[in-house]
Amino acid sequence: MLSVIIVDDERGIIELIKNLTDYSAIDIQIVGEAQNGLDAFDLILEKRPNFVITDIRMPGMSGIELIEKTHNVLPEILFAIISGYRDFEYAQSALKFGVIDYLLKPIKKNELNELFSSINERVTHKENNNREIEHIKTRLDSSNRMIRRRFMQDLLKRDFHHEHELAGLFHVEGENFCVVLVKLDYAGANEMSLTSITETICERFFNKLKNDCFDIEMLCRDSIGYFVMNYSGSLHESLPRKREYLNELLKASPNQYELYHITIAIGKNVSNPSEIYASFKTAVTALQQRIDFGLGKAYSYESLPKERIEDRGVPPQSDMVRILSCVESMDVSQTTGLIRKIIFEYAAAHPSGLFALYRLCYLIIKKIYEHISQLITEYEPNINLLEIRDRLLGCFTISMLEMCITDLVKDVINEMSSVIETQESSSIRQTKKYIRLHYSESITLESIAKEVFLNPNYLSTLFKKETGSNLIEYLTEVRVDESKKMLRETSGSISEIACSVGFSDAKYFSKVFTKFVGIKPIDYRNFYA
Repeated sequence: MLSVIIVDDERGIIELIKNLTDYSAIDIQIVGEAQNGLDAFDLILEKRPNFVITDIRMPGMSGIELIEKTHNVLPEILFAIISGYRDFEYAQSALKFGVIDYLLKPIKKNELNELFSSINERVTHKENNNREIEHIKTRLDSSNRMIRRRFMQDLLKRDFHHEHELAGLFHVEGENFCVVLVKLDYAGANEMSLTSITETICERFFNKLKNDCFDIEMLCRDSIGYFVMNYSGSLHESLPRKREYLNELLKASPNQYELYHITIAIGKNVSNPSEIYASFKTAVTALQQRIDFGLGKAYSYESLPKERIEDRGVPPQSDMVRILSCVESMDVSQTTGLIRKIIFEYAAAHPSGLFALYRLCYLIIKKIYEHISQLITEYEPNINLLEIRDRLLGCFTISMLEMCITDLVKDVINEMSSVIETQESSSIRQTKKYIRLHYSESITLESIAKEVFLNPNYLSTLFKKETGSNLIEYLTEVRVDESKKMLRETSGSISEIACSVGFSDAKYFSKVFTKFVGIKPIDYRNFYA
């Protein structure tokens, strides 16, 4: 709708314009009237109309002065001038302030409504353009936020690209970078997804931190909020001070989220974007302290005693070998039993250093995934290491850690079993096809396994299970069968035939042929000649 203010020192002119306006044909509303420039300016500031139609000669402030003063404050407002012939040249001087048209007295109905119609189309077009621009801007802002968060997730997985990419997405200005974690631990009886609640709570900390740095981004994954911030050591608060005010914010409303324990962990300060992953790892170490010292606190890596930041929690090599052997056999019970043994033995030996259990469990599951990937080279697990870390960090007791890693192991073995079931027959078919096509070449178990994306030992075991014979025996059978065909159908020498089917030594070929067929190659040829 076109909103209009009419300004004229003659009341009769104002009433005339209102009466001549065709409200049925034009979507228009007269939102104000004034009889002098001073009142008109105040009214314009209050109503902010799309369009003002004003006389030139008025007491207090002329129409030209009104247009100029308004243009300096609200340049988007459109003006038209009511002018007599004697003021025409004077009115032209107002064109530089955005006056788009004029009406000569006496005002005619058709000219007035044509002006209103033209202005209405112009305003409507501009409003539509503005809405489209805002829509595009909103989409770009949303897209940029998604890209920032995806880039941030890469940083937390150590997939750092280039500093210029970071600078293109973030306001990189200060020499300090730091990762902060906000962890929600649910105190209720039932498990539930905490992502939306985590985002709501983390917004409080985000709003606090964003005023104390150049730039900050937040990523929420289930019950953990990840913050990456860039700040200046001289312009912003130090990390110890950040910890203090975050802790104050944490304690400000203890009953607001009584079903959740909120823990804050601050990583170490780093000076280069490529070191953000290092800050993230130290924030994880700080967060792990809650298994020893309790939930609902703010922990800072840089304030931890040295003995609590050293790498510990490595699974014993002998136990790890047994675990991987059980995984390879897809024995869930034996695998989880061994892991429980490692966890509880470590906890008993280090009662005041339980935080290292997180690393121990993480390394166990990481080694299991790596081992399966070696057995089935084209296997891609459905869960990445950041998600594994998230799930482990969701635990704050030994029993929760034990249950978590047990579930992870069950998931990965079941997934492995499913992959093998779908791949077994396909892998054997591919293996047989490859051998039939390349039997004349110098192929080995290793070269065949590479072609079908399996570990050589695993392929050998799988082939024996599926076919009843080992893979090398099958290769030899194919070669002997092809040599029988050549002995029957060609006149090539025994040595030439041996070479053609993949044997480099004629005597060895004759020995193998006799073993498989029961007679020597020359006798076979004479019999079928």
